[in-house]
Amino acid sequence: MQDGLYLNKTWVAEVDAALTLQANDLTKPATLQSSISNMFNLPDSVLIRRLLQGAEQLDAGGVHPYRLLPAELIDGGEVTFQGNAELQSFQGGWKINLVRAVRSLFDQLEAKRLTDLDLTRYNHPYTLDAINELAGATDGVVYPCIDYGSMNEGMFPFDTLQPAMYVSTLVSQMLAESGYQPVGDWLTDPLYVRLALPFVEDEPKNKDEQWVDDRTARVTVPNNSPYYYWNIPGFLRPDNRPNQVQAKSLNIILPLMNEGDGSLTSQFRDGKANNFKPDLLSYVADVPMRVRVQASQQIKTTVNYGAMEAILSVEKNGVEAGQAYFSATGPYNLTRAGFDTLSLDTYVDCRAGDQLQIRLQIRQRTAVVNFEYRASLDDFATFASFIPDSTVRNGDSWPVARNLPDMPCIDLLKTIALMQCGTFDVDEVRRTLRLVRLDDVAANMSQAVDWSNRVEESSQPEHVVKLDPYGQLSWCKWKELEDKAYKGYGNGSITSPAANLPAEATLFELPFSPCIDSPRSVPGYGNPILIETRTVSGEGASLKVERKSTTPRLIVMEPSKIVSVSTITVSAEGQTANRTVTLTGCFWGVRPNYLKTTENNFSLSFGPLPAQPYVVTLIIRYFSTLTQVLRRPRLLNVPMQLRPTDIATLDLARPVKLGRVRAGSLDINPTYFYLNKVNNYRSATPTVVTLIPLF
Repeated sequence: MQDGLYLNKTWVAEVDAALTLQANDLTKPATLQSSISNMFNLPDSVLIRRLLQGAEQLDAGGVHPYRLLPAELIDGGEVTFQGNAELQSFQGGWKINLVRAVRSLFDQLEAKRLTDLDLTRYNHPYTLDAINELAGATDGVVYPCIDYGSMNEGMFPFDTLQPAMYVSTLVSQMLAESGYQPVGDWLTDPLYVRLALPFVEDEPKNKDEQWVDDRTARVTVPNNSPYYYWNIPGFLRPDNRPNQVQAKSLNIILPLMNEGDGSLTSQFRDGKANNFKPDLLSYVADVPMRVRVQASQQIKTTVNYGAMEAILSVEKNGVEAGQAYFSATGPYNLTRAGFDTLSLDTYVDCRAGDQLQIRLQIRQRTAVVNFEYRASLDDFATFASFIPDSTVRNGDSWPVARNLPDMPCIDLLKTIALMQCGTFDVDEVRRTLRLVRLDDVAANMSQAVDWSNRVEESSQPEHVVKLDPYGQLSWCKWKELEDKAYKGYGNGSITSPAANLPAEATLFELPFSPCIDSPRSVPGYGNPILIETRTVSGEGASLKVERKSTTPRLIVMEPSKIVSVSTITVSAEGQTANRTVTLTGCFWGVRPNYLKTTENNFSLSFGPLPAQPYVVTLIIRYFSTLTQVLRRPRLLNVPMQLRPTDIATLDLARPVKLGRVRAGSLDINPTYFYLNKVNNYRSATPTVVTLIPLF
């Protein structure tokens, strides 16, 4: 092939491009890097104008210059760069730079959120039978044994039985949707295959907020609606309400409408789906849904003797589906002071086309009674709201993607790389992605590439004896928990004896928080993970449960260990029943004895935890090479005369070997290096290569 730049497999020009080749720059431990070029100029030509659909013109209507172009750079007959071209500006020719395909992939995964992934094949009925069937699952969806804050004496409320999603499934899906697939030994790593993302929201949802908002109606009555009363002296009736109706027994459908006419009008509206039909005085479900119905009506009543009652109810297709009840026995409110408020709050299951109406009834309750009442229908005293309930409940379908943490896919992928001290390498030809750990590079000495004869002996190298941004204590951190009593929990540091480094440095902080253990135990299991999305206070009739969302977490599943626990289900009729459900064991830092196996002696903590002296932490498991490097932190910037074939066959997962060579005034003994970066490579021009001694 002719030397030069190829765009969309078409040769366009010979160019002067300087390549910076890198994968995991150890001086930037908190980021993922990719190889790039400097910005260079393409000459203006008819060929380039045709290829770019005249993108240099201001009124161009094509996809360029806003689309990345597949690009190859050929030097000496070798493919020295393969990735994408970015058009920057036109000034008598295009200014352009090249980026590796991995950056394009990372950009795609930055724009895509976990909740956007197509995981419909994992949606499942939210029932005990389905949960039991998923016990011991090794991919996809699994139900872990987690205390969400309300587990008590081994009993888990049904609405705290929440699924987790295996990370390996999520990674495969996000890559597949971008046209890639994962490859490599990391896919069978015992810790990686057990990683899962648990549910961390206040409540699971089956619809998004926009869907709910489009079908929400908050309605009231016109201010010219009747003023109903009984036995009220004339001087107590409002002079400005001509539409007064005397009724000893009141039984009406409230004349609701979707906007009021008083000062509170802005509170009342109907969503875009227009489910409220004023002509029918009804909310009409356009699709099957569960509707939360809330209504309120003020009344004023006085009872001299006997008893009266008032009922505010919701009816579905003419049949009562819930009510609020008030009753008073005389003598009651003889001074006619204040109001009584009927407040209705209930849920109604609807099919498409079902109609919901609000009925108000006021009447005597005893055969002998003397009472009076007044009920003013206006936008101060009367309102109703119909809000679709998007909460997933027993018997519903659990939409998996919708209930994942709302975070970019790249955050999860980046976390995998950082917690394993690695980076990702993309093969654009095979459309694959592999994780390359620093430990893997160090273990690959037999495949080291010997660049001894590439060293420019007449040029002075730079031996840097301080490796930024590391410190004498280099911290790897999880996102802090809300409970400050656990500040620093799960963090760990790598120690360096180099006194020229700052005392401490944070290498990175992951977007996930650690998990602590519950103070409550499960019989035969031990203390499960605690992810507190429920806070319980009081007891009996005064029991109160507060719900909240929390930060995303990662957990380690142990699918070989399942546990049967008790739960309480509530039927549609409100009947409770004690049931048994099977969950899958999981842990974060401390393994309950029941979960211990010879294959899971590891932890998600970077550093040691109390009472766990022999557990393999993340730093022990994945950071041994970096720990060795930081014992004598240094790097070497050495000029080299690299050839096109060196760049074409460059594998950043292979160490670089230098034999006994002299570079400038420096004698280099045989050493293996980590190839940190190739800086501004140009053919036939000395290039500075940044190397870090491995041992």
